Amino acid sequence: MVSITLDIDEAKRTLHSCSHCDVRIWEAPGESINLEGVLTELSDSAGR
Repeated sequence: MVSITLDIDEAKRTLHSCSHCDVRIWEAPGESINLEGVLTELSDSAGR
């Protein structure tokens, strides 16, 4: 299991990835989120 945390506009987004079972889960504090939401947040913050 590998976990990578990004700070996007002071909000933490964490990817949990398991190469053994090929599962990837993105989380915001207290909730699961989808990859599209993370990419949108990254795109929005890059324009600032």
